[in-house]
Amino acid sequence: MTDDDLVKRIKALNEQLEAARRDAKEAEAYAAALEAERDGLLRLVEEASDPDFLFGAMDNVHDMDVSLMDYACAASRAIRASVLQTEGTDE
Repeated sequence: MTDDDLVKRIKALNEQLEAARRDAKEAEAYAAALEAERDGLLRLVEEASDPDFLFGAMDNVHDMDVSLMDYACAASRAIRASVLQTEGTDE
């Protein structure tokens, strides 16, 4: 390998290394955005599935003529309403 070949190879490796570093920074930023979105969704699920919140939703439909399906529907509506209400708000 001549000196010119060696210099060309080093330059090429430096360019590849710089490109790899740029790609790694972009991948890190993308991963951070995905983590933030996941954490936000987990927070929504946690808030919407709070037992006190669900109890309040089911208590609203409680009377002598309710079925288990009525309770399930009330809980489902409460969860969906909670998620849709807080989705898109900046915290």
